[in-house]
Amino acid sequence: MSTRFADMMDNIISVCDREADMFEYIDYKTTNNQRFVVRAKHERVVNTDGDKLSPYIENQSSEASYSVKIKQKGGRKARIAKVAVRYAYITIYPPKSELTAV
Repeated sequence: MSTRFADMMDNIISVCDREADMFEYIDYKTTNNQRFVVRAKHERVVNTDGDKLSPYIENQSSEASYSVKIKQKGGRKARIAKVAVRYAYITIYPPKSELTAV
């Protein structure tokens, strides 16, 4: 990571798409107490009960909801998309390959 933002990291929240949904990145951000949001790519186990990410998040209360107009484009029809904002603090476990590689 570049040191040019080192003094400002407390004020930065990294917002990442699915390409950042990898254990090494999430571990680095957490270990260095950096704030971040990652769009999920993997259906991970998120707690010791074995709950999977998508159903677990779906069971969280919606903090906000919006309707978004999606315009017609190409073969896609125009529609209204309903968007709900849900979040939870979860535990990400290392991939099994990392646990056995020690």
